[in-house]
Amino acid sequence: MIDLSTLTLVTAVVVVTVGLVFILDTLLWRDNRPGRIWSISFMSGMLTVFSYMLWSTDTAFWWAIAIGNGAFVLSIACLWSGARVFNGRNALLWVTAAAPAVAVVAVLIEGPQGGSWAGAFFELAGVSAFAVAAGVEMLRGRLGAIGYARITAVAFFTAGSFYIVRTIIFVAFGAGSPYFTTFFGSEAASFVTIVFVIIVGITMSVLRIDSSRVAAGSTRHYFEAASNGVLARDSFEWTVSVWLERAEFHDAQLAMMYVRVDDYSDIVDAYGRAVSDQLVEEWMGIVRRHAPPHSDIGEINEGELAIVSPMSSPAEARAAAEAIRSGLQSDSSPNGNVRATISIGVSLTDYVGFAYSSMLEAADAACERAQEDGGDREVVDTGLTNRA
Repeated sequence: MIDLSTLTLVTAVVVVTVGLVFILDTLLWRDNRPGRIWSISFMSGMLTVFSYMLWSTDTAFWWAIAIGNGAFVLSIACLWSGARVFNGRNALLWVTAAAPAVAVVAVLIEGPQGGSWAGAFFELAGVSAFAVAAGVEMLRGRLGAIGYARITAVAFFTAGSFYIVRTIIFVAFGAGSPYFTTFFGSEAASFVTIVFVIIVGITMSVLRIDSSRVAAGSTRHYFEAASNGVLARDSFEWTVSVWLERAEFHDAQLAMMYVRVDDYSDIVDAYGRAVSDQLVEEWMGIVRRHAPPHSDIGEINEGELAIVSPMSSPAEARAAAEAIRSGLQSDSSPNGNVRATISIGVSLTDYVGFAYSSMLEAADAACERAQEDGGDREVVDTGLTNRA
């Protein structure tokens, strides 16, 4: 049986080694925002290890527990936040910062008399929540179509389940109970941490490279926009933001259509990357052909486009979405046994405002509702209580 001090040392070596490798490798991919956020996670994990080791040398450094608890929560929160950015969603950095702050304050309130488990509930609950949320995010959007992301999701759900049960046992029986110390104590947590860090370090390195490859490809794609009419995500965001600023000044309505290939991850799994890439190229061309003439089109994620165009009413926006979907049905040619269908979500400035992030998220959510209703359809979001 490995004693706790040895297991703690092994955990520290694993966390620091994997963290340094990931951080140094990220420096090679400077344009990769998800990778930068994930690097903060690994740095936070290293800070967690050093803080707990400092406290173990002298309990007078009780404040190190506050730093360690906050850093631990931050490390998992950044993994979740980076996954959201990878999927083209808002990073919600305020949530990522607020939860660790609560964990830190909880320890400071208890002070030195709180002992080694000061503020533990907020730490355990924060880690549990963000681990599960990160697992869910790994199965969404572009990440959901990548095999390594699913492996990462399993690691997140496993670690999250462990910490959920650990939190419940801690609250119900306390840290000194035999059941807690035997099955959910520091030894068990160290073992889970070692396995989790190794798996996540490997899989997220692959995901970071994939994200950088897409970003680099999107930059090249942007310079080809004169011929194909599709902007890179960052270029699209800048262009649409200018549109929205002018539209707000003139009180003109714009619509954003979020177009997603139905069951895209299943197509990738069943037919392979080559077939799915060919399918995406074909449907992108069809969408460009049938999109309104006065519009800008951007590639948000793999298998996902967004279109912004002036629209006078929800009915006009729905008609434009129907035209795109009907155009795909009439123009696409079967690729083997594969014929793609699309779902379209529409948001309008009259209902969600003129912020780019609000428009994109509302259109994305409407597209998800269209897919939940069976796919191959459009949903127009006209507000919280009135959805067409």
